[in-house]
Amino acid sequence: MDKSNPVPLSATEEMLSVNGDCPDHLYSTIFTLKDSPGILLEALKPFASLGISMSHIESRLGRCETGYDFYVEFICETEGLLDQLTQKLEEISCSVSLMTEGGRGNRVPWFPRSIRDLDKFSNRVLSMGAELSSDHPGFTDPVYRERRAQFADIAIKYRYGEPIPRVEYTENEINTWNEIFTQLSTLFPTHACREFNRNFPLLVENCGYRVGNIPQLADVSNFLKGWFTFHCVRSVVGLFVVQIPECGIPR
Repeated sequence: MDKSNPVPLSATEEMLSVNGDCPDHLYSTIFTLKDSPGILLEALKPFASLGISMSHIESRLGRCETGYDFYVEFICETEGLLDQLTQKLEEISCSVSLMTEGGRGNRVPWFPRSIRDLDKFSNRVLSMGAELSSDHPGFTDPVYRERRAQFADIAIKYRYGEPIPRVEYTENEINTWNEIFTQLSTLFPTHACREFNRNFPLLVENCGYRVGNIPQLADVSNFLKGWFTFHCVRSVVGLFVVQIPECGIPR
């Protein structure tokens, strides 16, 4: 990720960065609609019919090929209106997840209660595979963009409990890995910290860190779970939004 050229913030994120915390009555929802002509209009209707203003909306290909996930941030000032919106979304959606951003009344802000809850916002990121800024080195490279989108698609479709998908890397990708791995391996003894040098041989022995093989996330996850009591490692689409960075950290 090119941190020198940050992705532009959405209207809600700009509001959060100015105020320093979540405004009251701010909510977000993720719901899934079956693919059909006019699907975007169907996604907007429940909000428009109730006069609810949206501050951000995005869509991603859903878990199955026949549906799309919509992520919407909006402001709703009355409990009754929120209930009506939830009901309307449930009538047209395969699934609906509502999250509370602001501390409205006695409503407890949503937070993940289990590792499976990470699925509800794993695609809530600041940077997606196909959405590159115009000054990104790969912006005009169609091969790079397509490959990056493929990796993003894997992360979007992944759900907790499923086997982590194994990626078949290209010859060029493996050759690039070989060059980087070889050069860095010569520098680790003199430039890496003691903790890294103590644990790196474990990755070589157990996770396939070697010339000619790019390590698979599934192998790294299985090793960490058995050795360091990590619960799991999962692929992510991009950079998690600043409001919930701790939700993407494996425990």
